[in-house]
Amino acid sequence: NQCNLTEHKATLTIGEPDGKTSMVYDGTAKAAVLTGDTDVLTADVVYKKGNTVLPSAPSDAGNYTASITLGEATATVSYEITKKSVTFGNITAKDKVYDGTTKASCTIGTGLKGTVSGDNVYAYVYTGNATFEDANVGVNKTVTFSNWRIEGTDKGNYELIQPEPQYRTITPRIITVTAKDQTVAVGGTVVSTPDQVEITSGTLVSGHSISEVTLTGDTSAITDSGTVTSSAIKILDSSNVDVTANYLVNYVAGKLTVTEAPAHTHSFIYTGSGVTITADCSAANCPLTDHKATLTINAPTSLTYDSTTKAATTGAIPGVTTPEIAYTKEGDTSFTGTPVNAGTYTASITLKDATASVKYTIAKADINSPTLSIQDKTYDGQEITYTIGNNPGGGEVTSFSWEKKNSDNSWSSVSDTPKDAGKYRGIAVIGETDNYQGANTTTAEFTISKAALTVTARPKTITYGDAPANAGVEYSGLVNNEAEAVLNGTLDYDYTYAQFGDVGNGYTITPKGLTSDNYEISFVAGTLTVDQKEVGLMWSHTPLTYTGKPQAPAATATGTVNDQRGDGLHRHGLRADRRQGGQLQAAQCEQHDLCHWQGFPDRHGEG
Repeated sequence: NQCNLTEHKATLTIGEPDGKTSMVYDGTAKAAVLTGDTDVLTADVVYKKGNTVLPSAPSDAGNYTASITLGEATATVSYEITKKSVTFGNITAKDKVYDGTTKASCTIGTGLKGTVSGDNVYAYVYTGNATFEDANVGVNKTVTFSNWRIEGTDKGNYELIQPEPQYRTITPRIITVTAKDQTVAVGGTVVSTPDQVEITSGTLVSGHSISEVTLTGDTSAITDSGTVTSSAIKILDSSNVDVTANYLVNYVAGKLTVTEAPAHTHSFIYTGSGVTITADCSAANCPLTDHKATLTINAPTSLTYDSTTKAATTGAIPGVTTPEIAYTKEGDTSFTGTPVNAGTYTASITLKDATASVKYTIAKADINSPTLSIQDKTYDGQEITYTIGNNPGGGEVTSFSWEKKNSDNSWSSVSDTPKDAGKYRGIAVIGETDNYQGANTTTAEFTISKAALTVTARPKTITYGDAPANAGVEYSGLVNNEAEAVLNGTLDYDYTYAQFGDVGNGYTITPKGLTSDNYEISFVAGTLTVDQKEVGLMWSHTPLTYTGKPQAPAATATGTVNDQRGDGLHRHGLRADRRQGGQLQAAQCEQHDLCHWQGFPDRHGEG
């Protein structure tokens, strides 16, 4: 009843070191923290790593629990001490000379970076690897690091970070290859095999070998001071991979002695197989390699028709006349000569009973977009002509059609070759020939313009009172011996003169009414002349009695037109002014500005 605790209760709480569940190793003990009523309640902290009870608060890296017990009550916390990261103090990869491996060498500084003072931990370099990206020569090649580790009694508190990649160079391996001295008979061949060279400086990588070598020398003349020159080698590794590019090779020539060739007569036995005849010499001391020589027939390299001969080629056998090449053509038993045209041929050579042959095909050349050319023209009554260009093989025109353009720009087929005016197009299909392939269609548009035709009225003269008339027309511009019958419409005329109009020559006759699909017609007017009409006078024979006054005799006009009768003479102002033998001989028209009668040419004269 006299307890002074709040609600008669006290608490004791255990917490993680510094209130953290995870901390990095730093060499110091990481003790749990007790809080609460520590003046009333006390308890010992028990530390465990797994099931192992520790004598004190842990300092090494690991996972731990800390607990307190009061009576039957227990409180526990868990926390982790993580490993501290460390790196090498200094590590540097080195450049190297090609050695066929990816291994890189390094220089390593002493000590580690990031350790706790006094800890027993150090770098262990014997298991570490530094590796190039590949074994071949090159610059800026990546070097990576792996399997580096640390040792020491305190190593469990640390984690080693592997070094970052570095970039280094693998330089070529330098060797000197020297050709061995050789003695060769004049005209012979320098032996070009790997055993005829030796490495006199530097070494090959273990497992590498020279598989090929090129050796040359002039054996055309006898000499004891010639040279055997090596110009190329091929180096393979143990897996037969070409590694020549990883070597820098210096070549040194050897001595060549050329001696007089021993007299030798070949005794050949010939065998043929495929494209090759092999000559096997049975005579002793034959200088030929393996006592053999071969003669090979080869197909031409260019095998597309181009109008040139396509001849096979052959080599030669020493001391043997090369036989002529014979040709046959598949499907043509009459063929002779050297192939030129497209087809399949067999070329063969024969030495005694041995034959070699090669079969090859000369392909057709392509028809390269032939062009149809049709020139515009003016209508001439002749059919249009055309040419086919870019057709070197004379490709056959397998079909040709014509079309005419309609007013709505559509096209209609035309059966005959165009000759009439209009817009057309020709369509040619060029087919294959013996030497050309690939049918091709070419089209050309063209225009036949109308020809110019002039229709000119001929001049015409009529007499007063006549209806307007014409003398026909002249045509200028008809082509191809065509006549006016080819024109359409009906020829008609316009006149500027109307019947009973005034006389004169200022009138025109203009043709019209003709049309044509092939001619552009121009009409040219002609001249219409209207002459005066001749009339007669019939005088009355009625006697006149003198009265002392002027008297006019009666007269009747003949030949008048348009109802102009004799009793209308007064309109012409006739006056008798001559008599002879008592008869009226002449009369004068005093209204000559109106007179159109013939016979009064001066003062409209006398008649």
